[in-house]
This record gives sequence, C-alpha cells and structure tokens, in this order.
Amino acid sequence: MKSLRPNRWTAAALLLAAMLVLSAPSHAVTEPVGAVLSTVLGGVQYKAKNSPAWQAASSQQALNSGDELKTGDDGKALVVFLDGTKVLLSPRSDFALQSSSPKKIDIRMAVGLLEAWVKKVKGRRFAIKTPSSVAAVRGTELRCEVDTSGQTSWDLFNGGLQITDPQGNEQQIDSGQRLVSDPTQGVSQAKVETIPPTVQPSPEPVGDKAAAEAKAAEAKAKAEDAVQKAKAAEEKALLAKKDAAAAKDAAKAVEKEAKQAEKEALALKGKAEKDATDQAKAEASKAEQAALALKKASEGAAAKTEAAFKTAELAKNDVALAKTEVKVAEAQAMVAEQIAQIEAIAAIVTAPPPPPPGATPPPPTGTPPPPTGALPPPDGSEPPPPDVIELPPPDSTVLPPPPNPTQETCTAVSPSAPGCP
Repeated sequence: MKSLRPNRWTAAALLLAAMLVLSAPSHAVTEPVGAVLSTVLGGVQYKAKNSPAWQAASSQQALNSGDELKTGDDGKALVVFLDGTKVLLSPRSDFALQSSSPKKIDIRMAVGLLEAWVKKVKGRRFAIKTPSSVAAVRGTELRCEVDTSGQTSWDLFNGGLQITDPQGNEQQIDSGQRLVSDPTQGVSQAKVETIPPTVQPSPEPVGDKAAAEAKAAEAKAKAEDAVQKAKAAEEKALLAKKDAAAAKDAAKAVEKEAKQAEKEALALKGKAEKDATDQAKAEASKAEQAALALKKASEGAAAKTEAAFKTAELAKNDVALAKTEVKVAEAQAMVAEQIAQIEAIAAIVTAPPPPPPGATPPPPTGTPPPPTGALPPPDGSEPPPPDVIELPPPDSTVLPPPPNPTQETCTAVSPSAPGCP
C-alpha cells in the first residue's frame, strides 16, 4: 500500500501548477482544476458533475466543482487542493466538491469521517457543510465525523472554527475543543467540550513525491501550451479584425450598389406597371365595346323571339276560338232540331179530336168558344163525356246534351259563355 506520510513537495508542486495556470491569458484558459485526487487506497468511486454514473477513481485524477467521491469499507482517498489544503477521507465516506475558486472552497460531507489540514489564505473562505451544520474554517487542523442520522461531531486540533446551524445559530470553538451538532436541535443547545485524550490528530499526509512532480510538470506544460495557443489566437484575432474591417467596407459598397439597383428596379417596375396599365385599359375598352354590341344584338334577337312567340300564341288562340264557334254552332243546331221535334209532338197532343158523325163542326178559328155555363140538353140527360184521346208515348230517344266548351274556348271567347266554369 502507498504511504500517507507527510511530504512537503506536493503542496509546492501544486502551488506552482496553479501559478502557471493562472498566469495564462484569461480568455484562453478554461476553469482551473479544483483539486487533485492525490492518493487512492482500496475501493473509491468517482462521479463527475451532471453524470449519473459512478466509476472507479484513480490516483492523480483531477476533481472539479460538482464532482463526488465515495469510499468503500476499505477505501481511503486524499484530496489535495492547489493552495496546499488537504482532505483525507476515511472508509464509508460520502464527499462532494461543491465549488472551488481562488476566493471560496465549499465541500460537502454527507456521511463518514473527514480529516482536514486547511491552509490559511488571505481573502479565501473554506467551508465544510454537513446535514446539521456548516463550519467556516480559518487555518485549521480538524476532524469532522457525520453519522447516518446527520449528527456531526467537530474536533478542532488547531486554529479556529465557527459553526452555524440551518436556523442561523452560531457557536465558536477553539483548539482542543469539540462540539456536536444535532439535526433537530442545531448548535444553540450544543455544549462545547474538551476533546478526549484518546483522540489525537493524524499526521498531515502527502501524496507520492514523484507523482506530484509529474503532475506539476504536466500542469506547467499545459499552461505553456495554453499561453502559446493564446498568442496564436490573438494573432488570428488581429488578422480576423483586419479582414472584418475590409469585409465591412466591401459590404458597405455592395450595400450602396444594392440600394442603387433597388432604386432603378423600382423605377423600371413603375414604368412597366404604367405601360401595362395603359395597354390593359385600351384592351378593356375594346372588350367593353364588343360586349355592348353583343348585348344589343342579343336584346334585339330576344325581342324578335318574344314577338314571334306572341304572334304564335295569338294564332293559337284564334284557332281555339274558331273550333269553339264550330262546336257552339253544332250545339245550337242540335238544340234547334230537338226543339222542332218537341213542337211537333206538342202539336199532335194539343190538336182537337175530329167531331163525331152528325155533330156540329167547331167554330172556325177565331170564333170564341161557347160559354162554360151552356145549358144542358133539352131532354135533361147528361151530356156525353168527351172522348179521351190517347197520346202516343213520347219519343224515348234522349237527345245528347250540348257539348261543354273547353277551358281554351272559354278563355278565347268569354268566361261568361254558357257552360264555362
């Protein structure tokens, strides 16, 4: 197993790497490495920021803001920051580097045991967060242990420690003191105690010297390469700026030509539209005159057709009237014939019977009949009854009724003619 004994070369190498990185131009350098996983012992898992997958961690691996570490039952991990601050994780620990910058470093300890050797840097804040409290560390050697309930035990071996709970309550502890913060009570009810003699600080660990020097050399090479790339980028930027200025001038000239061309195009368009409008108006006028002529011809043809229809209708009415008059004449002839037959029969019926032999002939026509009060015969007998003349039965022949005039006849002749509805 690798040794965790102190080695002063690690801090110096990392500090040199940080200076080299920070000396490069700001526009050419990405976010600096927050820390280095200097030493890995046993099972240690690593998860990058915004990544759902855990993977095996390895020594000399870079840690950035948002990365997490998890140690197994036999796992240990030494995290070294660029300012020389070190954090040693014991087995069954859950650690996260929440933020890392020259002015602020925030780490989170969800569960497990952490030992820290924090370098005092002016203008820089170092904080350790647990489920029950936050400790602001100022140049301190300490130990922080968090159990599964979130209760946190703070042991301060050197320096100063200010502990704040989620409710805003604060407690200050000094070297050799212990404070236990509870998730429900916070630190307001916590008692500051003396660290038991059995609890002693661990020696400050340092990673492998050769590995640290290699990491520093690698960082230096990267920084120098970044400087060269920055210079090349600046030269390209200057050339691009000149090209951009030339392109801008060319664009202005093209824009000017385009505006002139647009102006000419608008003028040509207006002229073309005017010419097209005049031609269209002339063609429309011709079409309108032709349409009017066709309309007049159509109206004349329609008038002639209507007059022809009226003449035909009048001729049709004259024919119907003539047919009706024929039928009326036929009916009148039949009626006259029937009347003549009836008068012949009536003459037979009303004719006087012939006188009996020896009787006095009737008086001639025009002689007044004898008075109704004539005297009876002189012998006093009743006068004989007049002979009863049996009339022949009337002709059983039924005369046909005169035909009824048709609707056309009634319309043509007179609606009040006999038989008209």
